[in-house]
Amino acid sequence: MTTRADVRAATALPPLAQAAVDLENDERLDPAVETLGRLTRPLAEGATGDALRGSWLGHALHPLLTDLPLGLWTAASALDVLGGEQARPAARRLVGLGLLAVAPTAASGWAEWHRTGRREQRVGVAHAALNVAGVAVYAGSWGARRAGRDRLGAALALTGAGLTGLGGYLGGHLTSVRKVSSRHPAFDTADGHGAFGGSAASTAVGPGAPDPRGTIMNPSDPASRTYTSDDVVAALTGQHARITAMVERLAGPVRSGDTTGLSELFGYLAMHQAIEDELIAPLTAGSPSSPTGLERPGEPDGMELQIANLQQLTPGQPGHKSQFVALEDSIEHHMGLDEVEEVTLAVRGLDDASATRIVRAMTALEATAGQREGRFSHSLAEARADLRRILAEDR
Repeated sequence: MTTRADVRAATALPPLAQAAVDLENDERLDPAVETLGRLTRPLAEGATGDALRGSWLGHALHPLLTDLPLGLWTAASALDVLGGEQARPAARRLVGLGLLAVAPTAASGWAEWHRTGRREQRVGVAHAALNVAGVAVYAGSWGARRAGRDRLGAALALTGAGLTGLGGYLGGHLTSVRKVSSRHPAFDTADGHGAFGGSAASTAVGPGAPDPRGTIMNPSDPASRTYTSDDVVAALTGQHARITAMVERLAGPVRSGDTTGLSELFGYLAMHQAIEDELIAPLTAGSPSSPTGLERPGEPDGMELQIANLQQLTPGQPGHKSQFVALEDSIEHHMGLDEVEEVTLAVRGLDDASATRIVRAMTALEATAGQREGRFSHSLAEARADLRRILAEDR
């Protein structure tokens, strides 16, 4: 029998990865996020922002530019270790060239940073702080070399490599785990892959992009196909991935006052909550000792209240941006609560007939998510009623 401890042990993060997640949740970084957001906003706007994000290139410019200073500095350290005295002038020049490459690299990073959500921005601030410290040390290395203190310069370069390496790890967390990366919209339809991984139909959001709702069942699957408990987990976590992608894509525009797309997000959230209330929550009713099970009942009400508060505000009103950030955090918290642990445990042992009925109901309801508009409470009530009707018709 799979226990909660087994699931947690199997999904425990390595220390560095856990540190990155802890940074995502550290609200003490928010003042720095706000201040740096104001200072760097010109880098993210208009033609400048488009150029720095790499719209002319087809995908994000920042990862490409980071190779320049890091590559030059790595080459300098290699010469320090292997090149001997005759290589010292070349090593000094490489460190200097790396310093010159910092400005465009940093500018492209800030332009990308403005398109992310609050959690990613917190990690981005730590990423930038480590890199600034690393650059300062490399500047000291260059100065020491200029003064003829090459051994000190070499030692400082290794210290700088450690700092920028840690900063690079956080950058990798943002791109690999959180999928922070600009790309040309044509990629959403050119090869069927969306901006945040998976299919374009399931992840792309925005004007001209394919339908972000996607489908749970493959359209080519016969209606008579039998599904298993693993398909239920895949279907629900797939919805979580689509919600996360929608929030990530909306975060930057909403903070700038553009609320286009919020109604679609709310409609999808209403559908998702109805599914969890009517289909998933009953499966966990027999586990009152589960910490997650105790937290779940009150969780949707808090999210519903946050959405209601946000719908009452207009862009520019005091509290609109902070209310969206609060909702964003609640959604992230929700995904962490049940995506791996609760769902896996809840459906374990579910018979194929029940799993098939659940997946079919989820598919049918998800197809209607885009039709829900207006107050979230009304959309949620409609979604619940539709789901009950779908289940009754599938008996």
